[in-house]
Amino acid sequence: MNEFKVNEYITLKLEYGKTYIYVKGEEFMTCKYLLFNIDDENKKKYDKIKSIDEAAELLDKSMEDLNAPFSEEDALTEYGIPPETEFWAHSSNLQVWAESGYDMRLLHSNLAFPLLKKLTEAGDPRANRIFKEEVVKRFLEGPQKIREFFCNNRGYLDILTKEERRVLFKSDIEIVEELEEIMLKNFKHHGCKQFWLIVSRLESEYNAIMWKEGKVAGLNFTCYELNEIPEPIRKLKALEILILDYIPSEELPDWLLELTSLKRLDLTFGKLRILPEWIGELKSLEHLNLYHNQIEYIPNSIGDLTSLKYLDLSENNINIIPETVGRLSLLEYLNLNKNKLKLIPDSIGKLTSLKELKLDLNLLESIPDSIGNLKLLEELDLGDNKLHSLPTSVGKLLSLKKLSVDHNPIRVLPKEILQIPSLKIVYLLKTGITRNWQLTNILEEKGVELYFGKN
Repeated sequence: MNEFKVNEYITLKLEYGKTYIYVKGEEFMTCKYLLFNIDDENKKKYDKIKSIDEAAELLDKSMEDLNAPFSEEDALTEYGIPPETEFWAHSSNLQVWAESGYDMRLLHSNLAFPLLKKLTEAGDPRANRIFKEEVVKRFLEGPQKIREFFCNNRGYLDILTKEERRVLFKSDIEIVEELEEIMLKNFKHHGCKQFWLIVSRLESEYNAIMWKEGKVAGLNFTCYELNEIPEPIRKLKALEILILDYIPSEELPDWLLELTSLKRLDLTFGKLRILPEWIGELKSLEHLNLYHNQIEYIPNSIGDLTSLKYLDLSENNINIIPETVGRLSLLEYLNLNKNKLKLIPDSIGKLTSLKELKLDLNLLESIPDSIGNLKLLEELDLGDNKLHSLPTSVGKLLSLKKLSVDHNPIRVLPKEILQIPSLKIVYLLKTGITRNWQLTNILEEKGVELYFGKN
């Protein structure tokens, strides 16, 4: 086994053909990315680079993922470099890095920053002295991938003081601190602590903020019980994502109109009863989730949300869907499950980008023929309605994979369903359709899975 000691904190060892970095005797990570393959045509591009990170962005897309683990298979084996040669090259690189005072320009960030952080934790005084300074410097001056790396990993930005935050996050930090006071009075999960802590995967995190170029771009309030949508949010002019739940307000505040950059709005498990006409003025909105509220009426202006790709209005008290919904030509997902709908407008057939349509648990007695125009539709859920038949136009749903008509008084399916080449699954539970029916036999022969249950 080869071993090289860089300093009293860093040691490299060659074990089983791979180079491992040890910090204070504890295994830290394996090494990779020993060299760049720069061809003659592109070498002039590298004359002005200031760091390994810049070189990586120019050359190798595989190095851009700063969160990629270092235990991956070594990509350099294709060059035929012996493990011993790699080991001494890595040792030389880290020795130069250490002798240069841990100059962060000399190593790729997916090694340099985790290693500097580990050295700081191990008690290296030099690492401790420069760690915070380098984090701030590279957050302000480095490429976007470095900022994302800091945002997605704890132990970097959360070490900053309030004053240092203000430098990084400009004016929005004052608004966030104002929100923090509101939040800390209303949290319902013990894990909710410092509200400003940075995370960018909002869908999977409580207590989350997404920062983008020093501005708040996303907020997730799903661990709080609030009486209303906090008004300081109206000052966040760059806000693109807003996720809240359990808001008891029956109406939306009209200042939401000021959030002209808003692309995603989630207001779930609330008591929202009125969807205002001005909702159609949120022209940037791509994702609207109003699941599990008490909404009774959808305004005609819903059709003005022409950027919308995702719309969830399930588990409300909606009686009518306006014809204007047909103007949502980019819509890919529409969930109207568990409402009080008796009719679906003919304009549904204009939603030609739609891939998933959920109409189950309503009071529907018929489906418009225009549904056959949805050539990209992959999933159609019509379960738990009052349907006695389906239009023959369902045979034109050439992308359909999954169809559910369970819990309906339907006794036959149109023979045109045999024309759907992509059909994989049909749910027929609690219907009048049986296995003995000729059409079901043909479907099963074609490899379609039929679920009957006990009809």
